[in-house]
Amino acid sequence: MNPIRSIALFGFLSLWRGIALPTSARTPQVFIAQVSAEDFFNRGLEKFDAGDLEGAIADFNEAIRLEPNRLEIYLYRGMSLENSGDFQGALADYTEAIRLAPNFAVIYLSRGNIRDNLGDIEGAIADYTEAIRLNPNFAPAYNNRGITRWNSGDKSGGQSDLQQAANLFEQQGNEDGVQGVINTSERLQQLD
Repeated sequence: MNPIRSIALFGFLSLWRGIALPTSARTPQVFIAQVSAEDFFNRGLEKFDAGDLEGAIADFNEAIRLEPNRLEIYLYRGMSLENSGDFQGALADYTEAIRLAPNFAVIYLSRGNIRDNLGDIEGAIADYTEAIRLNPNFAPAYNNRGITRWNSGDKSGGQSDLQQAANLFEQQGNEDGVQGVINTSERLQQLD
């Protein structure tokens, strides 16, 4: 897995953890199940943060069993599966997350990364393109689509995407992002 892609997604999701998701009125019986799902989810997060991917996955499995329509559980289990090398499992979780939140660009980025790792270039490019459609200022999606396009032989399209990623990172004041794109472009050109 590309470390830059993991760091970007992890940073986004770390910030997202603090965002309260809407809730609706629940019966006490359902509330009890959600407390247990929340406990498993929180314990899974602690294990994920500590690098215990196997333990995190087990806790996320239990959280999903108790609360099968909770988006962030699928995202974190997907990241855990991806980091442990289970790309098919991660693909399934990101696909389920898209079903739950079809307008969330970062999920398409994550699934695109998995598809790219699995050799599904067309699927990866389609996911990156959808992430860009949902968020036209999403520099990591341009970056990843650019790398995938370049590696698939579309060097002109790849370079165009990488330039757009650098421009967006610069507009957003992200100098590390700009430098990362420059370094990536140089490496890709050296490999030719």
